[in-house]
Amino acid sequence: MGFDKTKFSKSFSSTEFVFAGVFIALLIGLAFIIHGTLSPESELQGSEDFAVEEERGSAADSIDMKGTGSMAKIRSNRSGDAEALSDRGAVLNKVPPAQALDHFIDRLSSGYVDSPELLTIIQQLPSADMPAAWAVIAEMSWSRDRENMQVALLEQWSSTDPQAALDFAAINISSARLRKSAVDAVMNTWIATNSDTAYEWYVQNREQEPLAKRMPFRELFKELYAQDPATAIEKVFALPNENERLHTFATLLLGENASQGGREQLLDLYDASANSEDREVIAKALAWNWPHTSSYDATQWLETLNDSQARDAATQVMARSWGRLAPGEALTWIEGLPRGEARSESTETVSRLWAQDDPYQFMEWLDGQPASANKEVALESGARVLRRADPVAAMNLAAQL
Repeated sequence: MGFDKTKFSKSFSSTEFVFAGVFIALLIGLAFIIHGTLSPESELQGSEDFAVEEERGSAADSIDMKGTGSMAKIRSNRSGDAEALSDRGAVLNKVPPAQALDHFIDRLSSGYVDSPELLTIIQQLPSADMPAAWAVIAEMSWSRDRENMQVALLEQWSSTDPQAALDFAAINISSARLRKSAVDAVMNTWIATNSDTAYEWYVQNREQEPLAKRMPFRELFKELYAQDPATAIEKVFALPNENERLHTFATLLLGENASQGGREQLLDLYDASANSEDREVIAKALAWNWPHTSSYDATQWLETLNDSQARDAATQVMARSWGRLAPGEALTWIEGLPRGEARSESTETVSRLWAQDDPYQFMEWLDGQPASANKEVALESGARVLRRADPVAAMNLAAQL
């Protein structure tokens, strides 16, 4: 049976339509009243909750450990987050430090675990409340957001009490991966906020404190040098380990990211130094880096050194550095050096490294060299290396002896 539009339209009078409309309107009004009654905080939260819901959807899922050691950030991908949080952030910045922990706990209990707002609260926490805040975070189930907050907490803590933050991280983080990230974050923040105390702690604890090995001392000296170059140079000389002094000089004054004029500064330091040991360290730093830019200039400078101890030490360092770049050229240069221990040890070093890296190219080079005392040293050095790694190649070399 089909649908009769005529009968349907006639079955309702105009009065009945009016009553039906009024009834529907009353139902809608009642629904709004009930919603308002059941939400007593609606006026207080209103647009605030909308902003928070906007912020919750897109906190970054990574720890930003790069840069200069500033506090790890939970980054948002939504372009409107900064505007949505601006009013709330202004309010949170006025929160007294004594109340910051309560605010932090309240926000976590509300479920906003990935909110950039939490970072603002963490920045207000006094050092004494950091362990309690950590305990609250630790009760959460694992997530990347939880790790972000833990590292952010330690970074903020390290800006006021780095040693306490470092000790806490070492004791309370069981995950080796997270502990490494946290310790690195603390170290970098410490360097950025107070490089002098970071240096003092490193020097005092480098021998007996395992965490001191995590200190990025080259970054530390870059920061010290940026603040006071002369004092930083003095502290480099004070390092007890020669390799640390050598590589720190190379980091500060040479290399791709070093300050301009670094080589000239080192040359001036060499000329001004009255200490033979200091001159040797500076000469080694120059010799290690210089062949990467101009091996000719490096060898010319080496010939001008009057300090035989510094010259011999620099010769061996330059041979190793140059040998990594162009071993054939390095060995040819070594052949022209005056006879002595420096020439012999340099030949042995470059030959050993070349035989390890490319034994057949090394043997091909040897075949083209005339008989000499230096060639015999190279043959013996290469044969010792290849005896285990490549016995056939070792026998071929031995046959030339």
